Amino acid sequence: MMGHLVPPECDVPLEVLKFNVDHTLPLYLDGDSMVTWWANIMATGKYPGLNHVVKGGLSIFHGPMVESSFSAMGDIITQKSTKMSMATFNAIQTTKYVLKSRCQTAIQMFKRENVKLSTVDKALCKNIRTAGTKDKTRRKQALLKKKERQEEFGCQPITSAEQSRKIAVEKDRQAHVRHRAAQKRKKALELLVQAKKAKK
Repeated sequence: MMGHLVPPECDVPLEVLKFNVDHTLPLYLDGDSMVTWWANIMATGKYPGLNHVVKGGLSIFHGPMVESSFSAMGDIITQKSTKMSMATFNAIQTTKYVLKSRCQTAIQMFKRENVKLSTVDKALCKNIRTAGTKDKTRRKQALLKKKERQEEFGCQPITSAEQSRKIAVEKDRQAHVRHRAAQKRKKALELLVQAKKAKK
């Protein structure tokens, strides 16, 4: 049944039985990283077939409920928003769901009867003002965590074609600057030599 996931020489059912009675496995506590825990097990090399199955399972998309997200994703995620974070997507999806369930627009939902005297939702105002800063902080923390995990597991960061092109262009620019500087030094030396010869 899992022949397409594991090498043919592996007996996964037998490995599962051995895994269930293995007292040498590292202790897993609430809050621990599942990836790190399994990485420690994989490092032992005890369960090669089971490790293949686990790798496949951990690579499955497990963000918001997939079935209910596909219809909304087409309206939210476009070519200009492909790098949207999961937290932002969840917030947009929740807002769209609430507005749709109440049959209201955003203006209708947050409309104040009296602009001057109606109570202001201070929490809402605070969230609006700090949303951008929180998102930037969250992205920085996620990037740092990603780099730490890459260093921990010895992974090399994957660069996109655009990033590779920018790196190549920057290298060419630096090489051009060095070449021009070398030419200027050479010309200055030639002028200096000519000046010394003229004095003689």
